[in-house]
Amino acid sequence: MQFQEPDFAKDERISLRIDRHTKELIEQAAAIDHRSLTSFIVACAKEQAQLLIERETIMRLKKQEWDRFMDALADPPKPNAALKKLMRESTQ
Repeated sequence: MQFQEPDFAKDERISLRIDRHTKELIEQAAAIDHRSLTSFIVACAKEQAQLLIERETIMRLKKQEWDRFMDALADPPKPNAALKKLMRESTQ
């Protein structure tokens, strides 16, 4: 079953130059997925972009790690000399 994207105005363009083998490979995959070449390329690029952004922006923790993180927020350690020095240097 194919996921239907909401209809947004499609007024932006991307131009690509690729080798023949890559184009044929993508065309074959698009045909298998019953999509146009454009639809297939956009869907794959969008999926990869979302995965990359998620991987780089979302922190996943196990319950034990989450508990330790929350404990550190609730009762942070006292600043040591190195941290105090760093804070003084960063404000100058």
